[in-house]
Amino acid sequence: MKLCVQCARITSHEPGCAADPSPESDHAALDPRARHERVLAGMQRVRDLVAAGRARLPGTPREALEHVWLAQDALARYPASDLQSFDAKRDLNTLQKEVAALRADACAALPDGGGERIAADLDLARKALELQAEIYRRRREAATFDLTALGKLPHARVNYARSEAHVLDDVCLEVESRLAESSALQREVETWGNANLGALVRGEAPPHVPVAKVPAGSRASLAFGAGTAMIALGVALDVLKAIPPAPAAVFAALGVVTLLAGLVFLVLRNRRYAMLPAEFQGLGIAYRERLYLSAALRFLRRRTSLRERAEDAFRQFTSGESAARWKRLRNEERDAVRFFFDWEDKRTLEDALNRAATAAVTRKAKLVTFDAVKPDEWDALAKALALDLATAESAADEAQRFDVLLALIAGGDGDAKVVGALK
Repeated sequence: MKLCVQCARITSHEPGCAADPSPESDHAALDPRARHERVLAGMQRVRDLVAAGRARLPGTPREALEHVWLAQDALARYPASDLQSFDAKRDLNTLQKEVAALRADACAALPDGGGERIAADLDLARKALELQAEIYRRRREAATFDLTALGKLPHARVNYARSEAHVLDDVCLEVESRLAESSALQREVETWGNANLGALVRGEAPPHVPVAKVPAGSRASLAFGAGTAMIALGVALDVLKAIPPAPAAVFAALGVVTLLAGLVFLVLRNRRYAMLPAEFQGLGIAYRERLYLSAALRFLRRRTSLRERAEDAFRQFTSGESAARWKRLRNEERDAVRFFFDWEDKRTLEDALNRAATAAVTRKAKLVTFDAVKPDEWDALAKALALDLATAESAADEAQRFDVLLALIAGGDGDAKVVGALK
């Protein structure tokens, strides 16, 4: 089978690949009988490859060796342990010997040990081609990722219009900057207490108002009490003629002033109390936006990490002793690479893979818009993050629960079990 550019695999597809014409069920999910039948079907395909290789052996021993390579690759995917009968296991053993015999005959038909070199070239070409195709696949996925939701946030809108080559890296840097700017939000949310966290992210009124959020009512009560006492004292002194009228009037006047001060304290407290719902709503929007950016950043960092890992894996595989061999296979002796991937001679392999990935990777991934996230999903994200921050023992633990919910803002449903547990 040729290289599948959509999943960067040769001879088999990645689970869930849209280009797989006949996807197999998950091996672990098959019952013993289904596994047995799967191996029997694979053995028949290997027999067909051996027969085709034998037919090509007299005139084109290289093609016979290529059929051997395919047969050996197929056998590796069909373990004898899945077979349920002794006769089937014996047949598999016989088939393995037939493949080995065809390999020996094909190698003998090629001069100067060319057979072993061709077989080794096929192994290297297959691995290098898969690794390089993975790079272009991941780059293409990054370039086509729909980031428009980041430009539709209520306040911290992100500029997602970047150069194709580094779009996710640049966007991640800007998101990190926005999160740094809003770091004080986390502390402000904490001042409302855990009891209000659910209402905050669901856009509801606060069920509890922390005492620290409003001026103490005792100040107004104290002023009312002191003012009343001073007025009463002034009146009593005047009635009893215990002191001249003027000082008594002063006492009464001070009492009135103190009463008015108490009234001012009460008005300010009530006014502050009346402002809290609107402040709470505004804080909720800002904190949901911070949650959204936090989830988006971790999700996009995963995407960039896939590309970086692909580049590192290819670089390591094609360095050292393999560097010269890979250069020879992609530039001079191209038959081994062409066995898995055809391209025009006038183009470089890199250009051909890039073009193939551009044509094959057409399904755009995207972020869910801010307004499309449901109240219960905000609640789950907020609680997951709060639990992670409260229980993290190391940097690696900081987002264990939060990470399983990232699909909530990436077009998926998140981890249903975690969502349910956090409600």
